[in-house]
Amino acid sequence: MFKKRRLFFLVAMFLILSFIPTAFASANNYNFTSISRENEEAIITYVCDQVIESYAEYYTIPSISGQIVSLITESDGIHATVDVGFKKILLAKSASELPYIKGLESELANITDDNSNLLAKEQIDARKKDLDDNYIGKEQEENATFKVIIPIAKDGFSIEESTNIEIYFQSETGEMNMSDFAPASESELFNKGVEEIDSILKSTDIERYVEIAAKTNPSSAKDYDRIKARGYARDYSCGKCTTSPHACRNKNYPFYNGNDCANFVSQAIHAGGIATESNWKSGTNTWVNTGYSSSIYGLKDYMVDQGFFFASSNKNKAMAGSIIYWTSYSHVGLVDQNDTVTMTFCAHTNDRKSSSFKNISDVSFYIPVWDSYGGVWTPQN
Repeated sequence: MFKKRRLFFLVAMFLILSFIPTAFASANNYNFTSISRENEEAIITYVCDQVIESYAEYYTIPSISGQIVSLITESDGIHATVDVGFKKILLAKSASELPYIKGLESELANITDDNSNLLAKEQIDARKKDLDDNYIGKEQEENATFKVIIPIAKDGFSIEESTNIEIYFQSETGEMNMSDFAPASESELFNKGVEEIDSILKSTDIERYVEIAAKTNPSSAKDYDRIKARGYARDYSCGKCTTSPHACRNKNYPFYNGNDCANFVSQAIHAGGIATESNWKSGTNTWVNTGYSSSIYGLKDYMVDQGFFFASSNKNKAMAGSIIYWTSYSHVGLVDQNDTVTMTFCAHTNDRKSSSFKNISDVSFYIPVWDSYGGVWTPQN
């Protein structure tokens, strides 16, 4: 998958010309902190080509750019960290052309019970409306970080044709292979759609789930506008802000250095229409804590108990305005795009804007009970 020819041709020459080593005994003797502009361009081009190739089955990418943000030397070669930002447009001309929707509609045709068919069709139509209005033919922004490892021969600087150049996607929880960065295959997405029908049919009488005995928040589930929440998250994230507090924050709220993620998501949910109250307002535990610690009643707990969100492991359900909750450490973000093929999110600490989301094993999703855009109750199975 890795296209080495361009990188080999450019970087092999430029590394020899650009770097001035003090010894040639081992790659460990070299400590590079800067490279020529030509070298930078060669590495960035290589990474951008990998992104374009990974997404080629589903998207056209009209613009893409990158920047090397760090460069270090390790025993296995030069390690370059590259930030990439790009715009993508789905190749599908309508929602019905997307493999996930094809799976949904294929299984819908097999439902003979009229009531079940009507329920499933209502859900499918709501999802298609979202996709046709907000994704089909629209440019979607996405940002991602990659690490490239360029091997160096021990007797000098050259790229060996027989040695693989390594590239990894940097997720929130670690490095992932580029095969994991690429979207699922068409057949996998189709089968996810087929499986979703079963979830829809099991979610009868959905409204009964929003009747909460201990409800204290005056808002109803239907007050949450997930598109407004998404807009807020995008407005107050800038992608790679390294300052604390983030320069892109809403200055009407306090900023929690190193731990602003729940505070940020709470702000977005409030901007989406959920009212504050004594148990959930700026500064309270439910506002500024994720709920990761079993000893602290946090944001995710409050949102479920008040009947606004429900927990799910199903990424396909996690529409824009849903919460991403990392289960391996205390962190949350807000989904800002999910076109059934790829997903992005916004977050604070670390600052993320329309950032690539690929994790599937160490997260849960908290999904709006009411789909404000589709105007339907969300199946909760």
